[in-house]
Amino acid sequence: MKKLFLLAAALLITAGAFAQNQPQFGVKGGLNLASESGDDGGSTESRVGVHLGFFMETQIARMVDFQPELLYSTQGGESQGVLDKFDYINVPLMFKFYTGQARRFSIDAGPQLGYLISAKYIDDGDAVNIYDHDGLKKFDASLGVGVSYKFNGGFDIGIRFLAGMTKMYEGLENKNSVVQIGAGYRF
Repeated sequence: MKKLFLLAAALLITAGAFAQNQPQFGVKGGLNLASESGDDGGSTESRVGVHLGFFMETQIARMVDFQPELLYSTQGGESQGVLDKFDYINVPLMFKFYTGQARRFSIDAGPQLGYLISAKYIDDGDAVNIYDHDGLKKFDASLGVGVSYKFNGGFDIGIRFLAGMTKMYEGLENKNSVVQIGAGYRF
């Protein structure tokens, strides 16, 4: 996990060094609708959760910004009465492509790196810690795409879909799948 934080800090410093203008910092949070999807077409029911964290946005071209984030995110899913509760520290590396001169509406896309910090499953009310299970993978990578809109006064809203690229378990095809609906505030 220390490596993930060092990577996030290095990305923030690098983005700031290449910025064409003053970077903006902010906080964000919102609702997660998370599930696990498999290559066989099967998936779990959604787990409703949250994401909370910080971001920096810096302009890298006339109509393109780079927005690295550091987020706590609750993920997992439910299948046949068993709830998987997975908590991650995620580092989304989003590129924001603005569609107008006012730079309010953007189409956002980029990778996300994550590290599992807690894992439990709940069956019939009994919670079992599975974080140290040999088959559970700690590293997660996803691709994200979404849209966002900036309001006057520093507020913004957005929706993002994250499709897992790495398996969650050894020997199973399950991958994270998350829809995030959120809001942010720039300082």
